[in-house]
Amino acid sequence: MIDHIVAFVHEEFAGARVFEKFSDSLSFMLPSSSIVGADAGELGLAFEALETRGRHLGIVEFSLSQATLEQIFLRFAKGDQ
Repeated sequence: MIDHIVAFVHEEFAGARVFEKFSDSLSFMLPSSSIVGADAGELGLAFEALETRGRHLGIVEFSLSQATLEQIFLRFAKGDQ
């Protein structure tokens, strides 16, 4: 089932990549260009896609958030460009 979720995220959000995987929990890094376009409604469309299609894939909980400065710093410190 996790493979289907990963495929869905890659299909829905261009440039997405798995950031962390722990048990049945996944975290993805999504380029802002795959969510926020010229139209302010793009974020709403992202939530709608996750809500409707995600439910069929067994996604129980999800969130979208912008990376914090601390997260960015830690990624650079680990050497993850």
